[in-house]
Amino acid sequence: MDRRQSRRRRVSPDSQVPSTSKQTRKDNPSSATEAVEHFAKVMAGFFKDFENGPSRKTADGKVVPDFNPEDNEQNSITWCAKVDELREVFGWGEEATIYFATSKFRGLAKTWYKGLPTIKFTWNSWKEHIQAAFPPTKDYFEMLTEMLKRKKETNETYSKYYYEKMALLTQCEIFGTKAVSCIIGGIEDDVVKTGAQAGNYETPLALFKYLSKIKKPSAKTSTKISFISSEDNGSPTGQ
Repeated sequence: MDRRQSRRRRVSPDSQVPSTSKQTRKDNPSSATEAVEHFAKVMAGFFKDFENGPSRKTADGKVVPDFNPEDNEQNSITWCAKVDELREVFGWGEEATIYFATSKFRGLAKTWYKGLPTIKFTWNSWKEHIQAAFPPTKDYFEMLTEMLKRKKETNETYSKYYYEKMALLTQCEIFGTKAVSCIIGGIEDDVVKTGAQAGNYETPLALFKYLSKIKKPSAKTSTKISFISSEDNGSPTGQ
């Protein structure tokens, strides 16, 4: 029995060596620091790839509008100019710009694209081909006439009227206070028109902030507004 106990005493300290070694590695500050630094480098690379990687660029490409030559609200010149602006804003390269633009072809533009013998063009060449294949069909007088005919309809929102009117004004290259005047000129409601004129808005966006707050008034509401407006000038309310 004494021999067995003595052997246990001799073996017991040796059996604790591995655990002591592990504990030493855990408490080693240099080893822990290296692990933290490695993790930091990995995460830094991940965030860099996320910011500059293809997923971000692909998401940005969704802002390019569809191009359909049969769409009267946007011709080839206007569409190409819009792509150029988006390219500048998002910092797209040549290949990304071409990819985002051509993926938005619809209708006749998509049919035309499929029939091309080659697609190895620069973006500037693409613009020339697009505008040559689909030139604006309306002259300025026709576009101006169409813009002037566009009036605010009774059952549509002012937001819808504003954006459709602005599309026509952009085609006619009318901006600033001249565009404001044309937008106000298409409003049939005298109360709203008077309020818009009194605002002396210098930009269409400033005018839109006023129009977007106005709900569609019915004929009764419009009459009531006019009646209240006349009473505010000193007449008794009678109520």
